[in-house]
Amino acid sequence: MDRFRLGFFVLLCVFMPKFHAQQSYSGNSILKCDENDETGPSPAVLYTCNGEKPSCQTFLIFKAYPPYDSISTISNLTSADPLELAHINNISLSTIFPANKEVIVPMNCSCWGQYYQANTSYIMPSMQLDYFFIANETYQGLSTCKSLENENSDSSLQHGSVLQVLLRCACPTRNQTLNGTKYLMTYVVDWGDTIYDLSHRFNTSMESVGDANGIDLDKAIIVEK
Repeated sequence: MDRFRLGFFVLLCVFMPKFHAQQSYSGNSILKCDENDETGPSPAVLYTCNGEKPSCQTFLIFKAYPPYDSISTISNLTSADPLELAHINNISLSTIFPANKEVIVPMNCSCWGQYYQANTSYIMPSMQLDYFFIANETYQGLSTCKSLENENSDSSLQHGSVLQVLLRCACPTRNQTLNGTKYLMTYVVDWGDTIYDLSHRFNTSMESVGDANGIDLDKAIIVEK
């Protein structure tokens, strides 16, 4: 369980620091497989389709760990283009990442129904896994238990079955585009992360991180220790 993530999300603007609210911060709700979105979109499922465009280039942060510690294994897991993956991380195709190395994964994000998503697939291994484990351990919280349940049937969890996986992503809103935002990135907040740390790590402002997630910085507590 050392790699297990909290499943908290920070949607960051890359390259441009100023933009308006994008999505609601989901907090612990993404860990609930029984989350109900019948009355409207829920951030516990995926990010809401509220962007200016129905599809866009987006980025995810995946933390490398065996067996997903190379260009080929991470691209297979996420369906990212291996050449683009190597290029954006400025490495060769044969690179093996050290454990917990943050890898930028370029994805195409599209609106389907009421949610944005990046699509990939996962072949079920011989060991018995459930949607919660796959969303929060295998995909490190970049997918959610509820989105996997919505997209697949119980038979999808059988050995050798192909599981359809929806990854969390979003496109900039019109206000964000007008303010110069070109790309959004999904990052799973880990133990000990703070908005201050994340803003410095990704070269953006604390206000940008708060606005992108609908967080009041005066009241924000991202990660409990």
